[in-house]
Amino acid sequence: MPDLSAGFSIQLPQVSPEDIEGLCDSLLVLTYSLYPMITPSSNQRKAMKEVDMKTCDDAHAYCKTISLFF
Repeated sequence: MPDLSAGFSIQLPQVSPEDIEGLCDSLLVLTYSLYPMITPSSNQRKAMKEVDMKTCDDAHAYCKTISLFF
């Protein structure tokens, strides 16, 4: 993710390279953890319904809300 790191370095010059690397790693983990929530398989939807877990109806809105917490 060199392009992303470079962009953060430009936008956040006061942040250390190590912290920028941590930020990029965190964004990667966030992205991979969102995917199952926004595109569950039929079996995953069934399991989510069985445990009364809310499913995602609008992936864009869900990702926006989650990213605001980040």
